[in-house]
Formats: sequence, C-alpha cells, structure tokens
Amino acid sequence: MSIFTSIGEGIGKATSFIVNVFSKTKEVVDLFTSLSPAIKAAILATFYDVMKTITAASAAAGAAESGNIQSTFTLSETTLGLIKDVVADIKKDGSVIAADLKALGVIE
Repeated sequence: MSIFTSIGEGIGKATSFIVNVFSKTKEVVDLFTSLSPAIKAAILATFYDVMKTITAASAAAGAAESGNIQSTFTLSETTLGLIKDVVADIKKDGSVIAADLKALGVIE
C-alpha cells in the first residue's frame, strides 16, 4: 500500500464522517430545540468547559496520560450550578428533564 492510498483512504473516511454529521443536522437541531431550557443551558455550559479544557491541551493530555481522568476536564462554578439545577428539578418532579434525557438517549 502506498502513502497515496493511505491518504486517499483517510480522506474518504473523513468525507464519510462529515456527510453523516451534516445529514443528521436537522434531526440534531430539532432534538436540541425541543429540550427544556435547563438541559440546554447545562449541555452548552458543559460543552464550553470541555472545549476550553481541550484548548489547554497540554494540561489535559498530561492529566489523562497520568490516569487522572477526573481532573482532565474542569467544570466551572456556573456549569456546576446549572447541573445542580437539573438535579434539583429531577428530585422535585423531573418529568420534563426525564423526557429530555430519554430524547437524548441518556436514560431509557
């Protein structure tokens, strides 16, 4: 196998991945817009914190490499507060949050 074959296969795989992502965009957008504001806020805040950590890749890689996965991603106080709000809602009634988590495939 030549280097060009390997490159071609890699490009083919990347193309397939991108096509799959974009072909599901409407489904993802529809699902996300149907979620409650509390779940949306918690998802976006968590995503933001994870992306912030990834941009500081050397620290995250060092923590992960040493087996310290828990400290690889640090959630901000805001994110933790949003997650606590979601948990409080689950304890109170939880019907909206449960429906969201089912829609996301987190619970059955």
